[in-house]
Amino acid sequence: MGFKANLIFILLSFAFVLPSQGAVTLLDQNDWKVQFGGFAEMDIVHDSTRTYNEVIGNNPVARHGTFDGDNERMTFSNRNSRLAFTVTAPVQDGWKSKGYFEMDFLGYEPNVGQGAPANSESGFYSNPAIRIRHAYLNAQNEQWSYLVGQTWSLFGWQPAYTLTTVGIAPLSVVLFQRTLQAMAMRTYVLSNDNTLQAASSIARPSQRDSGLPNMDVGVRYMIGSRRSGFAATTSDATAEPMSIGLSGTFRQFENAQSTQTKGQDKTNTSAIAADILVPIIPAADKDISHTLTFTGEFTSGTGYADELS
Repeated sequence: MGFKANLIFILLSFAFVLPSQGAVTLLDQNDWKVQFGGFAEMDIVHDSTRTYNEVIGNNPVARHGTFDGDNERMTFSNRNSRLAFTVTAPVQDGWKSKGYFEMDFLGYEPNVGQGAPANSESGFYSNPAIRIRHAYLNAQNEQWSYLVGQTWSLFGWQPAYTLTTVGIAPLSVVLFQRTLQAMAMRTYVLSNDNTLQAASSIARPSQRDSGLPNMDVGVRYMIGSRRSGFAATTSDATAEPMSIGLSGTFRQFENAQSTQTKGQDKTNTSAIAADILVPIIPAADKDISHTLTFTGEFTSGTGYADELS
């Protein structure tokens, strides 16, 4: 009986249910198109500790011998459900423009005010707060792409290498951040279906009191003739090209010298990331069945812990 119960809990730990998902075109007139999409999701998770909500991230696991480490937890959540709107403008002089807005319900609004009660489990899971995931404008032609708004960080070429998981991303030690930014990208189409991308962006500073934005740069090389199946955290499985991405970030932080002075000490930090996607068993004519893909990420530096959720 105990084994059967544990087996059920194991199965529930991997449950990732999408009762409904889809998209519909609300307007398609004079080359303007407005689309609405999204999905309703129910996650059922059983943990042997009381460590996590829906997201694992980089939270430490409660140790054995502690109250949280020796007691279990069952979570039902639909907070990862999403709604999205896409507005596509007419093509002008070879430029394609669109606006995109996506939100989920993983936000958290604690009760505030002196003597306010703590947010209840019912309030946290049954009445979740709306959160902006993406909100940006994008214009692109065959060579250039410009983006302004909130979306994936260029550092780590996110989310192209984010590990596929049945749980809500991210897992531990994976670069994972959406942030406000202005980005420019140049795409070079090379011979034999190979592509090189170079990009730079200025992004929301990790510490706004520093007075400087974060500055990210990256290059990415893709071999289009060799592909295999891969599903990033926000997309369906597709035949992705073999690629390697290199990126870097520069940040500045300021700290008060002491409580007795108004002086500030400036600290400059930087970090690098190398990402790779290698088809071990490649796809045949973009058929991703029976393919095998290896992905990896290496990062090193200081001052980028905000991208390790």
